[in-house]
Amino acid sequence: MMKENIIFCVPFQRVFKLTSAKKMIKSEYQKMFIEEQSHWFFKTKRMFIESFLNKVPLTSNIKIFEPGCGTGANRIFLEKYGSVTSLDFSQDALDFCQKREIKRLIRGDLNQLGLQNETFDFAVLLDVLYHQWVKDDICALNEISRILKPGGKLLITDSAFPFLLSSHDKAVMTRERYTITSITHKLKQAGFKVLRASYMFATTFPLLTLVRLFQKIIPTKENSSNVFKVPEVINQLVLKVMSIEARILSRSRLPFGSSIIVLAEK
Repeated sequence: MMKENIIFCVPFQRVFKLTSAKKMIKSEYQKMFIEEQSHWFFKTKRMFIESFLNKVPLTSNIKIFEPGCGTGANRIFLEKYGSVTSLDFSQDALDFCQKREIKRLIRGDLNQLGLQNETFDFAVLLDVLYHQWVKDDICALNEISRILKPGGKLLITDSAFPFLLSSHDKAVMTRERYTITSITHKLKQAGFKVLRASYMFATTFPLLTLVRLFQKIIPTKENSSNVFKVPEVINQLVLKVMSIEARILSRSRLPFGSSIIVLAEK
């Protein structure tokens, strides 16, 4: 699929903002593109998402909307649940999606979608609301509500706890980190009913907290994300450990973790 076949999903007068806004560092997209299908962090997150989705009675061939699709690995994962339409603000992200031969891509702005009301059965915001490009997260949630059918579901994952802000967050353009309380409040403001909510990555939370606190004491000059290749032996070992947490998450709520996961209903 050629770049010019990507659909624009914004009013014409807003198109210029897509090219003039502050851009994500392209090297971060490159790292995600390389790592997100095999790295333990991304694979673990998909295990956690699956543990939530397996509890939801999903009909076949549902229409799923995925704004903030990034470089596309999650899109491939979501396709087993239904027909997925993906959107991103970044042309760089969509270019990487095209390298995966992904179709039904839209270039647009979550703050003001140009989609029809009550179009989709399910929406996923996978590490999207936190981003600086989402100027008003409640407005974005209202947009998601508008394009969902009555009874439609919304799954959210995002970064947790403001005290964990670091150079990683600057590199990936973090606007804020959430708590279960804060995200639940925002969802209710947008008219959603929260069905289930939990923290995740509880197993790695103590180590990450120590690393982030150390980074605050001795800050680095260059902002860079924590995405990097790890030795395969370590990658597989961590995945096995995290699969235990995924099984626990499928049955109960975790009291802490570096990320949140929430399932809500319109």
